Amino acid sequence: MTKINGYYSIPEAAHTLGLTPIGARKVARKEDWLIAFKIGNANFYHAADVLEYRDHQQRTKLVKALGWNGRGLYRNDDIDIECPQCGAFAVEWPPAPELPGLYICAEGHDGKLE
Repeated sequence: MTKINGYYSIPEAAHTLGLTPIGARKVARKEDWLIAFKIGNANFYHAADVLEYRDHQQRTKLVKALGWNGRGLYRNDDIDIECPQCGAFAVEWPPAPELPGLYICAEGHDGKLE
């Protein structure tokens, strides 16, 4: 398989997103990712599109663990923080700057922000 820095083929995107290649292809169509270029039958997408979607997936998983019950992906990155315990990706909930709330991180730490 051809690897090109800054771009993902469907199999690479599928691996990064934890999907099957068919699932990754559906996401690429649904999200309107531009095909950066083609080599043979392989489409290559910008890494930024794939990684942004992965961040949305991760954020959605964390806010659902804190009680969000919306549909689809949670795309608002205003709640993204760094975990106070380990420095990993975390989210703060509820997203209200005047009221410190709860947080949960990708490594499983959670608690109340001071």
